[in-house]
Amino acid sequence: MLHLKRERCTKAFEKYEEYNTRILCEKGTDEENVGECETKYFTILSCLESELSRRSTTNHVSHPPTPTQRHAKLPIIEIMPFHGKYSEYTTFREMFRSLIENDPTLGDVEKLHYLRSFLKGESFDIVKNLPLIGASFIEAVKLLDERYNNKYKIVNEHISHLLDLSIITKPSPANIRQFVSSIKQTLAALKNLGAKIDEWNPILMCIFTRKIDTQSSHAYQLERDAKEDPTVTQFLGFLEKRALAMENAGSPSTTTKAINAVTREKRGCIYCAASGGGEQQDAELCCLRSLRGPAAAHAVSASPAAVV
Repeated sequence: MLHLKRERCTKAFEKYEEYNTRILCEKGTDEENVGECETKYFTILSCLESELSRRSTTNHVSHPPTPTQRHAKLPIIEIMPFHGKYSEYTTFREMFRSLIENDPTLGDVEKLHYLRSFLKGESFDIVKNLPLIGASFIEAVKLLDERYNNKYKIVNEHISHLLDLSIITKPSPANIRQFVSSIKQTLAALKNLGAKIDEWNPILMCIFTRKIDTQSSHAYQLERDAKEDPTVTQFLGFLEKRALAMENAGSPSTTTKAINAVTREKRGCIYCAASGGGEQQDAELCCLRSLRGPAAAHAVSASPAAVV
Protein backbone atom coordinates (compact mmCIF):
# COMPACT_ATOMS: atom_id res chain seq x y z
CA MET A 1 0.00 0.00 0.00
CA LEU A 2 2.76 2.45 0.87
CA HIS A 3 4.54 1.69 -2.39
CA LEU A 4 1.37 2.67 -4.30
CA LYS A 5 1.05 5.87 -2.28
CA ARG A 6 4.65 6.77 -3.04
CA GLU A 7 4.12 6.20 -6.77
CA ARG A 8 0.90 8.24 -6.78
CA CYS A 9 2.63 11.05 -4.87
CA THR A 10 5.51 11.10 -7.34
CA LYS A 11 3.19 11.12 -10.37
CA ALA A 12 1.05 13.87 -8.85
CA PHE A 13 4.10 16.05 -8.27
CA GLU A 14 5.32 15.44 -11.82
CA LYS A 15 1.93 16.62 -13.10
CA TYR A 16 2.17 19.65 -10.82
CA GLU A 17 5.58 20.54 -12.28
CA GLU A 18 4.22 20.10 -15.80
CA TYR A 19 1.32 22.48 -15.14
CA ASN A 20 3.68 25.02 -13.54
CA THR A 21 5.82 24.95 -16.67
CA ARG A 22 2.78 25.61 -18.86
CA ILE A 23 1.68 28.51 -16.65
CA LEU A 24 5.14 30.10 -16.83
CA CYS A 25 5.18 29.72 -20.61
CA GLU A 26 1.79 31.42 -20.97
CA LYS A 27 1.93 34.12 -18.26
CA GLY A 28 5.64 34.47 -17.54
CA THR A 29 5.03 34.70 -13.78
CA ASP A 30 3.45 32.48 -11.14
CA GLU A 31 2.20 33.86 -7.83
CA GLU A 32 2.17 30.43 -6.19
CA ASN A 33 5.03 29.58 -3.81
CA VAL A 34 6.58 26.66 -5.71
CA GLY A 35 9.39 26.22 -3.20
CA GLU A 36 6.93 25.58 -0.35
CA CYS A 37 5.17 22.93 -2.41
CA GLU A 38 8.49 21.23 -3.20
CA THR A 39 9.39 21.17 0.50
CA LYS A 40 6.07 19.54 1.41
CA TYR A 41 6.50 16.97 -1.36
CA PHE A 42 9.98 15.95 -0.19
CA THR A 43 8.76 15.79 3.43
CA ILE A 44 5.96 13.41 2.47
CA LEU A 45 8.30 11.35 0.32
CA SER A 46 10.84 11.12 3.15
CA CYS A 47 8.16 9.92 5.60
CA LEU A 48 7.01 7.23 3.18
CA GLU A 49 10.59 6.06 2.59
CA SER A 50 11.28 5.92 6.32
CA GLU A 51 8.15 3.89 7.01
CA LEU A 52 8.90 1.49 4.17
CA SER A 53 12.43 1.04 5.45
CA ARG A 54 11.19 0.44 9.02
CA ARG A 55 8.67 -2.19 7.91
CA SER A 56 11.24 -3.90 5.74
CA THR A 57 13.62 -4.13 8.71
CA THR A 58 10.87 -5.43 11.02
CA ASN A 59 9.72 -8.15 8.63
CA HIS A 60 13.23 -9.28 7.86
CA VAL A 61 14.58 -12.03 10.13
CA SER A 62 17.94 -10.86 11.29
CA HIS A 63 20.78 -13.17 12.16
CA PRO A 64 23.78 -12.26 14.30
CA PRO A 65 26.68 -11.48 12.03
CA THR A 66 29.57 -13.90 11.86
CA PRO A 67 33.06 -12.61 12.76
CA THR A 68 33.85 -12.17 9.06
CA GLN A 69 30.70 -10.05 8.56
CA ARG A 70 31.35 -7.60 11.39
CA HIS A 71 32.71 -4.25 10.26
CA ALA A 72 33.92 -1.25 12.21
CA LYS A 73 31.83 1.89 11.89
CA LEU A 74 33.31 3.82 9.02
CA PRO A 75 33.17 7.60 8.65
CA ILE A 76 30.53 9.06 6.33
CA ILE A 77 31.76 9.67 2.79
CA GLU A 78 31.11 13.25 1.74
CA ILE A 79 30.78 14.48 -1.83
CA MET A 80 32.61 17.77 -2.30
CA PRO A 81 30.59 20.48 -4.11
CA PHE A 82 31.45 21.03 -7.76
CA HIS A 83 32.22 24.65 -8.67
CA GLY A 84 32.82 24.17 -12.39
CA LYS A 85 36.56 23.41 -12.46
CA TYR A 86 37.29 20.99 -15.30
CA SER A 87 40.04 19.07 -13.51
CA GLU A 88 37.66 18.31 -10.59
CA TYR A 89 34.71 17.07 -12.68
CA THR A 90 35.87 13.47 -13.14
CA THR A 91 36.28 12.99 -9.37
CA PHE A 92 32.92 14.60 -8.63
CA ARG A 93 31.16 12.55 -11.32
CA GLU A 94 32.57 9.23 -10.06
CA MET A 95 31.71 10.00 -6.43
CA PHE A 96 28.16 11.04 -7.31
CA ARG A 97 27.65 7.98 -9.51
CA SER A 98 28.88 5.63 -6.78
CA LEU A 99 26.99 7.11 -3.82
CA ILE A 100 23.81 8.58 -5.35
CA GLU A 101 23.16 7.61 -8.96
CA ASN A 102 23.68 3.86 -8.44
CA ASP A 103 21.59 3.74 -5.25
CA PRO A 104 18.51 1.61 -6.09
CA THR A 105 16.49 3.02 -3.18
CA LEU A 106 16.46 6.54 -4.64
CA GLY A 107 14.09 7.77 -7.32
CA ASP A 108 15.15 10.04 -10.18
CA VAL A 109 13.50 13.06 -8.55
CA GLU A 110 15.53 12.54 -5.38
CA LYS A 111 18.70 12.02 -7.40
CA LEU A 112 18.06 15.28 -9.22
CA HIS A 113 17.51 17.06 -5.92
CA TYR A 114 20.83 15.76 -4.58
CA LEU A 115 22.61 16.66 -7.80
CA ARG A 116 21.35 20.24 -7.66
CA SER A 117 22.49 20.56 -4.04
CA PHE A 118 26.10 19.66 -4.94
CA LEU A 119 26.41 22.07 -7.88
CA LYS A 120 27.68 25.60 -7.28
CA GLY A 121 28.13 28.66 -9.46
CA GLU A 122 28.19 28.14 -13.21
CA SER A 123 27.56 24.38 -12.96
CA PHE A 124 24.28 25.00 -11.10
CA ASP A 125 23.17 27.54 -13.71
CA ILE A 126 23.27 24.78 -16.34
CA VAL A 127 20.52 22.72 -14.65
CA LYS A 128 18.61 25.20 -12.49
CA ASN A 129 15.82 25.76 -15.04
CA LEU A 130 15.03 22.08 -15.51
CA PRO A 131 11.66 21.06 -13.96
CA LEU A 132 11.95 18.93 -10.85
CA ILE A 133 10.66 15.70 -12.44
CA GLY A 134 12.21 12.27 -12.91
CA ALA A 135 13.01 12.75 -16.59
CA SER A 136 15.05 15.85 -15.83
CA PHE A 137 17.71 13.88 -13.95
CA ILE A 138 18.98 12.13 -17.10
CA GLU A 139 18.90 15.44 -18.96
CA ALA A 140 20.85 17.20 -16.18
CA VAL A 141 23.58 14.55 -16.20
CA LYS A 142 23.79 14.79 -19.98
CA LEU A 143 24.14 18.59 -19.90
CA LEU A 144 26.90 18.42 -17.28
CA ASP A 145 28.81 15.75 -19.21
CA GLU A 146 28.62 17.78 -22.41
CA ARG A 147 29.88 20.87 -20.61
CA TYR A 148 32.63 19.55 -18.30
CA ASN A 149 33.68 16.11 -19.55
CA ASN A 150 36.12 17.86 -21.88
CA LYS A 151 39.36 15.88 -21.97
CA TYR A 152 41.27 18.64 -23.78
CA LYS A 153 40.42 21.23 -21.09
CA ILE A 154 41.05 18.79 -18.23
CA VAL A 155 44.53 17.88 -19.53
CA ASN A 156 45.32 21.57 -20.09
CA GLU A 157 44.40 22.44 -16.50
CA HIS A 158 46.68 19.73 -15.13
CA ILE A 159 49.60 20.83 -17.34
CA SER A 160 49.03 24.45 -16.32
CA HIS A 161 49.26 23.36 -12.69
CA LEU A 162 52.71 21.87 -13.36
CA LEU A 163 53.87 25.02 -15.13
CA ASP A 164 52.62 27.23 -12.27
CA LEU A 165 54.27 25.30 -9.43
CA SER A 166 55.74 27.62 -6.80
CA ILE A 167 59.52 28.05 -6.90
CA ILE A 168 61.40 26.72 -3.84
CA THR A 169 63.56 29.62 -2.68
CA LYS A 170 64.22 28.48 0.91
CA PRO A 171 64.21 24.66 0.97
CA SER A 172 62.75 22.87 3.98
CA PRO A 173 61.46 19.31 4.46
CA ALA A 174 57.86 20.57 4.41
CA ASN A 175 57.95 22.59 1.18
CA ILE A 176 60.06 19.99 -0.65
CA ARG A 177 57.57 17.24 0.24
CA GLN A 178 54.68 19.50 -0.81
CA PHE A 179 56.41 20.13 -4.13
CA VAL A 180 56.94 16.39 -4.73
CA SER A 181 53.39 15.47 -3.67
CA SER A 182 51.83 18.05 -6.00
CA ILE A 183 53.85 16.73 -8.95
CA LYS A 184 52.97 13.09 -8.23
CA GLN A 185 49.24 13.79 -7.93
CA THR A 186 49.10 15.80 -11.14
CA LEU A 187 51.10 13.24 -13.13
CA ALA A 188 48.85 10.44 -11.82
CA ALA A 189 45.77 12.37 -12.98
CA LEU A 190 47.31 12.88 -16.43
CA LYS A 191 48.20 9.20 -16.67
CA ASN A 192 44.61 8.22 -15.82
CA LEU A 193 43.47 10.43 -18.69
CA GLY A 194 45.65 8.45 -21.10
CA ALA A 195 48.55 10.89 -21.36
CA LYS A 196 51.91 9.21 -22.15
CA ILE A 197 53.82 10.97 -19.39
CA ASP A 198 56.71 8.47 -19.58
CA GLU A 199 57.67 10.12 -22.87
CA TRP A 200 57.67 13.63 -21.38
CA ASN A 201 60.82 13.30 -19.24
CA PRO A 202 62.99 15.88 -21.10
CA ILE A 203 60.25 18.54 -21.02
CA LEU A 204 59.18 17.86 -17.43
CA MET A 205 62.78 17.84 -16.17
CA CYS A 206 63.37 21.23 -17.77
CA ILE A 207 60.30 22.58 -15.92
CA PHE A 208 60.99 21.01 -12.53
CA THR A 209 64.72 21.79 -12.26
CA ARG A 210 63.90 25.48 -12.69
CA LYS A 211 61.56 25.32 -9.71
CA ILE A 212 64.11 24.21 -7.08
CA ASP A 213 66.75 26.27 -5.27
CA THR A 214 70.34 26.58 -6.49
CA GLN A 215 71.90 24.36 -3.79
CA SER A 216 69.43 21.53 -4.45
CA SER A 217 70.02 21.86 -8.19
CA HIS A 218 73.81 21.61 -7.71
CA ALA A 219 73.44 18.61 -5.38
CA TYR A 220 71.20 16.83 -7.90
CA GLN A 221 73.66 17.37 -10.75
CA LEU A 222 76.48 15.98 -8.59
CA GLU A 223 74.52 12.90 -7.57
CA ARG A 224 72.95 11.83 -10.87
CA ASP A 225 74.74 9.66 -13.42
CA ALA A 226 75.80 12.02 -16.22
CA LYS A 227 75.91 9.12 -18.68
CA GLU A 228 72.16 8.46 -18.34
CA ASP A 229 69.22 10.65 -19.28
CA PRO A 230 67.53 12.11 -16.19
CA THR A 231 63.99 10.95 -15.39
CA VAL A 232 61.21 12.47 -13.30
CA THR A 233 61.05 9.37 -11.08
CA GLN A 234 64.76 9.59 -10.27
CA PHE A 235 64.53 13.37 -9.71
CA LEU A 236 61.61 13.06 -7.28
CA GLY A 237 63.45 10.27 -5.44
CA PHE A 238 66.42 12.61 -4.98
CA LEU A 239 64.17 15.36 -3.56
CA GLU A 240 62.53 12.93 -1.12
CA LYS A 241 65.97 11.80 0.14
CA ARG A 242 67.06 15.42 0.47
CA ALA A 243 63.98 16.29 2.52
CA LEU A 244 64.63 13.30 4.80
CA ALA A 245 68.29 14.27 5.23
CA MET A 246 67.35 17.85 6.13
CA GLU A 247 64.78 16.57 8.62
CA ASN A 248 67.24 14.14 10.27
CA ALA A 249 69.99 16.76 10.47
CA GLY A 250 67.71 19.14 12.36
CA SER A 251 67.43 22.90 12.15
CA PRO A 252 70.66 24.71 11.20
CA SER A 253 69.80 27.64 13.43
CA THR A 254 70.58 25.69 16.62
CA THR A 255 74.08 24.77 15.44
CA THR A 256 74.78 28.33 14.30
CA LYS A 257 73.80 29.78 17.69
CA ALA A 258 76.09 27.34 19.50
CA ILE A 259 79.05 28.21 17.28
CA ASN A 260 78.46 31.95 17.74
CA ALA A 261 78.31 31.52 21.52
CA VAL A 262 81.70 29.78 21.57
CA THR A 263 83.24 32.39 19.25
CA ARG A 264 82.09 35.28 21.45
CA GLU A 265 83.55 33.73 24.65
CA LYS A 266 86.35 35.89 26.14
CA ARG A 267 89.77 34.31 26.52
CA GLY A 268 92.12 35.25 29.36
CA CYS A 269 95.82 36.11 29.36
CA ILE A 270 98.08 33.38 30.75
CA TYR A 271 100.74 35.93 31.87
CA CYS A 272 98.30 38.05 33.95
CA ALA A 273 96.95 35.00 35.74
CA ALA A 274 100.43 33.61 36.46
CA SER A 275 101.78 36.93 37.80
CA GLY A 276 99.06 37.19 40.45
CA GLY A 277 97.34 40.16 38.87
CA GLY A 278 93.89 39.11 40.03
CA GLU A 279 91.19 38.55 37.40
CA GLN A 280 92.38 37.78 33.89
CA GLN A 281 92.11 40.66 31.48
CA ASP A 282 90.83 40.42 27.93
CA ALA A 283 93.58 38.72 25.93
CA GLU A 284 93.75 41.23 23.08
CA LEU A 285 93.81 44.28 25.39
CA CYS A 286 96.49 42.76 27.58
CA CYS A 287 98.60 42.00 24.53
CA LEU A 288 98.44 45.62 23.35
CA ARG A 289 99.38 46.97 26.75
CA SER A 290 102.34 44.61 27.03
CA LEU A 291 104.03 46.09 23.93
CA ARG A 292 105.65 48.82 26.11
CA GLY A 293 106.78 46.63 29.02
CA PRO A 294 109.20 43.82 29.71
CA ALA A 295 106.43 41.24 29.46
CA ALA A 296 106.17 41.66 25.69
CA ALA A 297 107.08 38.05 25.13
CA HIS A 298 104.26 36.48 27.20
CA ALA A 299 101.79 34.07 25.55
CA VAL A 300 98.19 35.07 24.81
CA SER A 301 95.70 32.26 25.15
CA ALA A 302 93.30 33.66 22.53
CA SER A 303 95.75 33.02 19.70
CA PRO A 304 99.22 31.42 19.75
CA ALA A 305 100.21 33.65 16.83
CA ALA A 306 99.66 36.77 18.92
CA VAL A 307 103.01 36.52 20.75
CA VAL A 308 105.04 39.78 20.40
